[in-house]
Amino acid sequence: MITYDYNGPWGRTVGHASPISQQLATLEEYHKRGAPRAKLLMSVPFFARTWRLADPHKQEIGDSASGGGTKGPYTQTEGQLSYNELCVMIKNNPSAFSLVRDPKEHAVHAIYTHGSSVEWISFEDTKTLASKAKNITEDGYGGMVVYTLSNEDVHGVCGTKY
Repeated sequence: MITYDYNGPWGRTVGHASPISQQLATLEEYHKRGAPRAKLLMSVPFFARTWRLADPHKQEIGDSASGGGTKGPYTQTEGQLSYNELCVMIKNNPSAFSLVRDPKEHAVHAIYTHGSSVEWISFEDTKTLASKAKNITEDGYGGMVVYTLSNEDVHGVCGTKY
């Protein structure tokens, strides 16, 4: 089985929470061991993983983190934000965020600068989800499953009400 090389979701180096290359490699490993592709699902998070950068000027995948990012007002968990927490943060202070797309990994992350702190935030959006869904279905996999919907933007504060 393939393992993520970012020292875990709260590890000391930053990286995408669900890079497609590693997800596909894991699905393919299950297929090689006998699981039919049509019965394998890719799992993607509907929350953000966050890291406080050790050096605010080093913002690339694999760069060092000094710990998890700021706790959200609802989840109260260092290193994780729910979608509704992240979208409200971006909506309330868009100039503090720089979005970076990684087309190779079908991923997006944000660099969040506040005060003297800089955070690296990995999350999914409609573009990354659509790209991953297209890719896995074209490869013959069964589809995609998401986790968790418990902190979704149910009131449509940040766009379409889901």
